[in-house]
Amino acid sequence: MKKSHYIVILAGGKGERLWPLSREKMPKQLLTLGNKHSLLEQTIARVKSLVPKSNLLIMTTEQQEEEIKRLVGHEVNQVLTEPCARNTAPAILLACLQIFEKDKDATIVFLPADHFIIQDALFRIHLKKALDFSAHNEVFSLVGIKPNFAATGYGYIEYEEKKTAARSLNKVSHFHEKPSLKIAKLYISLSNMLWNIGVFCGKASLFINEYKNIIPTLFNAVMKYHKGDGNYQNCESISFDHAVLEKSKKIFVEPADFSWSDVGNLEIFLSIRAQHQQVNAPVININSKNNIVDVPKKLVGLIGIEDLCIVETDDVLLISKKKQTDNVKLILNKLKDEKQNHYL
Repeated sequence: MKKSHYIVILAGGKGERLWPLSREKMPKQLLTLGNKHSLLEQTIARVKSLVPKSNLLIMTTEQQEEEIKRLVGHEVNQVLTEPCARNTAPAILLACLQIFEKDKDATIVFLPADHFIIQDALFRIHLKKALDFSAHNEVFSLVGIKPNFAATGYGYIEYEEKKTAARSLNKVSHFHEKPSLKIAKLYISLSNMLWNIGVFCGKASLFINEYKNIIPTLFNAVMKYHKGDGNYQNCESISFDHAVLEKSKKIFVEPADFSWSDVGNLEIFLSIRAQHQQVNAPVININSKNNIVDVPKKLVGLIGIEDLCIVETDDVLLISKKKQTDNVKLILNKLKDEKQNHYL
């Protein structure tokens, strides 16, 4: 452990694509998956050996602060908050400014709270390599995953395969947005393409300077709020990838190969839960196939249906085609329009 190494877990997302399991007061990162611990608890357990507890922090919104402190406040040194969700770019800069005030030599890892990873030890090996590289160089270091199927829901990192003795990581040459299936099939045939999993490191000073040089309007807005003289809602809502990372010339990546999922929608979440959960409710299939059923404490009989997600909570029953679960946002929009906020 090094006293100037920090980890900030980003835990401010609402997880709306996992409704009705994920709610405003119980967002995705607080759901259990694979064992009795929440995704956030699993993330903390995965990385806490890499830094002193005094340097382990969570960034979330004021709306989620109370529940996160109740659940894991004792596991970390501090829960940083933003007054409202403005995507990852403002949140990351705000965290950097607060850490930099206390430690000018800080090197920070930022990672999401809601990823599902089984091979924790392998993840730590790759993350530590990236962290050490950024601590000794004025660069951002990413961890990317070697793709094992033609995913259309992930961004991709293209990197230079040549390494030198002084550069143990690979230089990033290009970021690619979520591709079509045809393009994704091309990407996985190439040896220098990785999934972008949103894990990155850099010195606090580098983060701050790159914001200042690349997106000065956002830098000024966050700095104004940080100094107590601005409205955080005036900060542009934009991701760190789009605001800074894709425009920076100082990006390197550590190619990794471990089992990973970003649990991006209800189908993925339910598939993982069905695979790893110890106890599942009974289901009888008659001329039915490829369905995912998550209905606790009830027998479910299926007749002549296929490719559905069926999930029940205390107050909601959702039935969706697997490939249309992202459209759950249309239900949420309707609930908001009708002021039925108790379902949110």
